[in-house]
Amino acid sequence: MSARRSGNTKNQEREGVNVPKTPEWDEDFYKSIVEKTAEVVKVCRPDGTLTYANPAFEEAYGWEVERVLGTNIMEYVHEGDIDRIARETEAALENSVENSGPVSNRAVYCFRCADGTYRVMEALGTYLMDDENIGGVVLFTRAVSSPKS
Repeated sequence: MSARRSGNTKNQEREGVNVPKTPEWDEDFYKSIVEKTAEVVKVCRPDGTLTYANPAFEEAYGWEVERVLGTNIMEYVHEGDIDRIARETEAALENSVENSGPVSNRAVYCFRCADGTYRVMEALGTYLMDDENIGGVVLFTRAVSSPKS
């Protein structure tokens, strides 16, 4: 798969696919992908402070995004998962420093919903500490189970 979008083709035009004529991706294109995906996308600082969450966050957990921004993401992780997640995060951060580049890791944990139930979630975290636009961890998260009390 190419890192650029292709221009319109006759097949795409016949099938009614709306492909922009410019081959360059723009900010609105990326924003639409992140804002409209069913997966929860979060950005956290290294200390766990939540700095971004897409609209899927509210649908998955019931929390209003505006109310949770600035809080520590670990406040929502089940107490039985906190130590393991902290160890895995520390290891990934150390690996990121040693390898001078992005490092990813996968984790499964229980996340507290607004109604007090927990959902088992699987997250793929990419550590982008040196990226001036991110300065933290980007987490792509999906539900593994329905809410449980």
